[in-house]
Amino acid sequence: PRDTETVIRPLRVDGSEGFVLTTRDVTDRRLLRAELAETGLRDQLTGLNNREGFMSRLRQALMTGGGDSVAVVLLDLEAFRGINDSRGHAAGDSILRSMAVAIDRLPETVRAAARMGADEFGLVVVGDQIGPEVGVIERSLHRSMRGLVIDDGPAVDVGFHCGYVVRTMRSDSAPDLVERADLALSAARTTRSGAPVAYESQMRAALVSRLRSEADLREALDQERLVVHYQPVVDLARGVITGVEALVRLRTVAGDLVPPQAFISQAEELGLIDQVGIHVMDTALRDCAVIEEVLGSRIRVAVNVSPEEIDADLPSRVADALVRNGVTGERVMIELTESAIVNHEDAAAVLADLRRLGCSVAIDDFGTGYSSLSYLVGLPVDEVKIDRSFVNRLGASDRSLALVRVLLQMSVTLGLSVTAEGIETVEQADILRGMGCPKAQGFLFARPMALTDLLAALQRCRGMFPCPDVTQSVGQTRPQ
Repeated sequence: PRDTETVIRPLRVDGSEGFVLTTRDVTDRRLLRAELAETGLRDQLTGLNNREGFMSRLRQALMTGGGDSVAVVLLDLEAFRGINDSRGHAAGDSILRSMAVAIDRLPETVRAAARMGADEFGLVVVGDQIGPEVGVIERSLHRSMRGLVIDDGPAVDVGFHCGYVVRTMRSDSAPDLVERADLALSAARTTRSGAPVAYESQMRAALVSRLRSEADLREALDQERLVVHYQPVVDLARGVITGVEALVRLRTVAGDLVPPQAFISQAEELGLIDQVGIHVMDTALRDCAVIEEVLGSRIRVAVNVSPEEIDADLPSRVADALVRNGVTGERVMIELTESAIVNHEDAAAVLADLRRLGCSVAIDDFGTGYSSLSYLVGLPVDEVKIDRSFVNRLGASDRSLALVRVLLQMSVTLGLSVTAEGIETVEQADILRGMGCPKAQGFLFARPMALTDLLAALQRCRGMFPCPDVTQSVGQTRPQ
């Protein structure tokens, strides 16, 4: 078969009338045009539709779906950037092509598929029971993406998140469905189950709230409304301050203080945690000099580090902060949780680099995560902080008493310093003192307080705690 194009013109000659038909073969021209159009709708790497092609195929499915349900499924690969960075873009491209091959093997209910972005894929699913069908698709793709061998390197399992939406009204447009599927995908990224997440109407309200909170957090950073409070750490035998822990708060426009658990996780999710961390570090190091001037002796300031801040660049960020503020590393303690250290494969190297700067390293909330002798022996740490969940049951639970005693003995055997957190009663302090615990922190001695309140307490009580008659910050009910 050939495509032709015919032009018809009237003809009048010597009183006769007729028509002239001029026909051209336009097959090649139309094939080239179709090829160019198809190329513009295709992703060159995977051969799947690109985003524009996906939207076109989705519109067709919405018009011709008949009585079947139509769903949009969005997928994005887990840890794709890490593979790209560690094994090169060729490895990343190989994974993307493997995903495309796996999608090609899916059942006929998948009417269209596309690479929507860097590591994001889209599917149009048409069928009677969409929920079970999405489950079948998700399990099939998971099987296909296990044990991938890339560039003769070690096999990898590539996971993904999955969010989807089912058309509920005939008036739902293609852009509406893709937007809702994207909201479901965002929700899927925050779940631990790994199961597909269906769109729900409240997800839009959650997105609006999230965007508002993000704007508030960015504004707080720009307007320097992140403030740092300090909780003294004392020598348990003498009650003398030996250091302070820096604890961040967010001050609202109305002047209220927001505790860290209300915004730190969001800062991590938004990629703002490094800015928060640098602000806290700079403030704490700058205030350290003021505290020492009033106290008349050297102290150590402890700064908490989020799991999201633990990377190869952390030591250089700390080093830059030390130089900016004219503080030596010996006056800084970096606090990290057990789970944050264990879940980071380069943690030992990062901690060793921090110690080379002169900083000491403490494991916060010790005893609640992965504590073991082999774990402690293998990491370059200087101190453990016994979690308040053990301390607050002292005097009421023989088991807590035994656990704290074991934690203390284990730490002393390994040559580690110990601080007990969350001490609120004289009885708890006496028990810990009797066990030989060297340092303590908690409401019994002092609440977290603003710098001005801390300086007033130091002047009034000459560095001895507790100091109950000095105004202290009460921005929280528990030390964080």
